[in-house]
Amino acid sequence: MLRRVAIFRKLLCAGAVLSAVGCFLLFRISSSGQQVVQGTSLKLAEYYTNSTQMKALLTGSSAVPQGTGRTLVKNAKRLSFQTNGQPELTVEAPECLLDQQQHTLSSSGPLKVSTADGKFLIEGVGFTYDQTNSMLYISNQVHTVVHPEILATNSDGTGGGSAPSEPQPPIPGGIEINSQNFEYAKDTGLAIYHDKVNVAGTNLGLTSDKLTLLLPMKERQLQSVTADGNVAMDYVVEAGKIHVIGEQSTYSTISGLARVTGNPQWTMEEWQGHGDELIIDRTNKIFIANGNAFVKFPEAEAGGAGVFGGNETNAAPSETATNKFIQIACDHYVRFTNSVVFSQDVHVEETTAFFETNGTMTCSVLTANFLGTNKLESLLASRTL
Repeated sequence: MLRRVAIFRKLLCAGAVLSAVGCFLLFRISSSGQQVVQGTSLKLAEYYTNSTQMKALLTGSSAVPQGTGRTLVKNAKRLSFQTNGQPELTVEAPECLLDQQQHTLSSSGPLKVSTADGKFLIEGVGFTYDQTNSMLYISNQVHTVVHPEILATNSDGTGGGSAPSEPQPPIPGGIEINSQNFEYAKDTGLAIYHDKVNVAGTNLGLTSDKLTLLLPMKERQLQSVTADGNVAMDYVVEAGKIHVIGEQSTYSTISGLARVTGNPQWTMEEWQGHGDELIIDRTNKIFIANGNAFVKFPEAEAGGAGVFGGNETNAAPSETATNKFIQIACDHYVRFTNSVVFSQDVHVEETTAFFETNGTMTCSVLTANFLGTNKLESLLASRTL
């Protein structure tokens, strides 16, 4: 379960680049002091303050005036540059309307934004960039690609960017984010993917109605990732494929905790569980369920030993371990790599496939130890009630 946090690590890297998108899409039309006239080509340059270094260059194959202050630009391309002159970001649109009075760039056609190294891309169909409010809208077919090279993690678990003391290899495959529409507001720092959101990468997947990245422009750092509405996550760990559902999932880069709420449930092969809140603590490498916590798994995972009295000697295996289940309900449990600690009003029950109860036990604390990841080795009850 702990590998689920890889989704949020990858989105952390994607968010850092998205903040650059919001920053470098800004085209200071009013301050450029350049007038657009009809001609076979368009070229508008912007320079860093008190410098001859070009900050951005907007070009087009043709410019056709559409009225006062409005110009239709064909094959528009905006290149932004770092202070050392190195290219940083490219914005391309086969056609866009440049409105110098409203300070907007817009089009019903395609938009493509990519980093100069080709490791990040966001594209869609239909867009408006409002310079006054510093907001970018993409209305249809939003597609984001983050390549694996920029998903390498540092020794402290953060995304690539600053030089790590012990560089870690990149996460293979990178990620893709698809949605129906997208918006980014510089003032609030919110980048929001709306409607049929799908995040896909190697050994992981996430779907939701909305995905919100909080990345204030001033800090240029992602602070949180929130998935809302019909959240479903699939990811693969050594123990198997884990499926988690809930109404909301939030990851905070400050606390390092990922929380799933809204009737969250998880399944992994024959295991299943739920709680009022599921928490992944990547710092301490633990998984927590709080409030009405529950776990159910086949007694076969316990080696068919029979928790309450052992197997019947004359019964076939299909009538014993494979048809019996262990259910554990409590207020709170914490799963470590090879054990789970259940606490507060722990109730253990052995049932058959027909919901018949073979035995029960209540206690204050119950520790389940595993051989490997899922094979139950022992159950140790403390302060039996």
